[in-house]
Amino acid sequence: MDSAGRWRYLDATFRRPDGTLLRVEIDGGVHLSLTVRSRDTIKDNAASLAGRLVLRYASAAIYADDPQAVAQIRQGLRSVSG
Repeated sequence: MDSAGRWRYLDATFRRPDGTLLRVEIDGGVHLSLTVRSRDTIKDNAASLAGRLVLRYASAAIYADDPQAVAQIRQGLRSVSG
């Protein structure tokens, strides 16, 4: 919880079996604003251009253990070659 009493969540970075990294971005409601979403898009594009794998999810999908999100994260955790 931050000093204003709001919950803040950290994003996650995982090392895959082949040594590459998987970053999972978990977005709360603030990411719905056009300004923040635009910044997120630029950041995601920069990661893609640098060859980094980033998966992005709404926090509600993570809280609900959304089967599609879980399947994608599991797939992302597998080795690039496997």
